[in-house]
Amino acid sequence: MPVRGSILAVVLCALGCGSGGSSPAALDAASGGSSGGAGGGGVPGTGGAEAGGSGGAGMGGSSGGGGAGGSSARGTFDSIWQRSSADLQITDTKDPGSLKQGSVTFPAGMAVPGDGRTVEFYEQLKDDAHIIYAYLAGQGVYYRFSYPAIRVDETYLVVGAAGQHLFELKEGRLVDNTTSYAGTTYVVSIATYTRYTGAFPPATWPLQMVEVK
Repeated sequence: MPVRGSILAVVLCALGCGSGGSSPAALDAASGGSSGGAGGGGVPGTGGAEAGGSGGAGMGGSSGGGGAGGSSARGTFDSIWQRSSADLQITDTKDPGSLKQGSVTFPAGMAVPGDGRTVEFYEQLKDDAHIIYAYLAGQGVYYRFSYPAIRVDETYLVVGAAGQHLFELKEGRLVDNTTSYAGTTYVVSIATYTRYTGAFPPATWPLQMVEVK
C-alpha cells in the first residue's frame, strides 16, 4: 500500500468511521465479553488501541515522540488537538440485545498494520475544513489531509460515506461525537482530545509538508 494510503487507513481507523471503524469482537474483549459492561480498554478496529486494563496500553505499546507537548489547557476549534480517549457503544441493528460498551485510550503513535512503523496525527478545525496532520516514522515529509466541515453555531459537522462527526468544545476541550455504520453494525463514539501546546510541527517531525485533498 502506498505511504499515504497506509497513513490514511490508520487515521480513519482511529477516527472510528468508514471501513476501519470499531469491531464488535474487539469491543467485546474490551468489555470483558458482557453486554452493556463498561470496558477498561478497547480496540477501534484493526490497528487500534489494544484491549487491556483500565488505561490500557495503546497500539502494540508503541508511542511517538510528538505527543510531549500535550496539555489540559483550554483551546478553540483552530487549536492543534490530539485524540486522547473515547467511549464506544456498538450495536448490531439485527440484534438489539447485542449492545457492547467500552473505552479506548489512544497512544501518541499508532502502528501501521503489517509495517511496524508508527503514525502520529493531530487534528484541527479551521474555516470550513477538518484538518488532519499525520507523520509516518522515517518519512522525510508529513501530510496534511483536509475534509469539508460545516460550522453550525458552536459546533462543526463532518459527514463521511459511512457516518458523521459532530465536534464541539466542552470546558475548553474538543469533543467528537461520532455515529457510523458498517453493514448492520451501528457505532457511537464520544472522543475527547488534549490540546497540543508545543511548537508545530513537533521537533521529531520533518519540516516539509505534503498537502492531500
